[in-house]
Amino acid sequence: MLSVPSVIRQSPDGVELIDYLDDQVQTNVFHAVLLKLYRKFALRYDKLETVLRLNGIEEMKEALRKSFQTVS
Repeated sequence: MLSVPSVIRQSPDGVELIDYLDDQVQTNVFHAVLLKLYRKFALRYDKLETVLRLNGIEEMKEALRKSFQTVS
């Protein structure tokens, strides 16, 4: 699983704040993982545009949900 690095800090009034370190994100790594996930999806369901055109938005959402649930 990929995530954006973050640090938790306290604000002056004692509230916990999360600072995301997006400058440390390696775009090429995220791109490679996303491409791999899309290819797995396409092998199982077909292209996103085909699923949408043939089955509608709700069916596409469900297929994406099922596909990404197996990842996490």
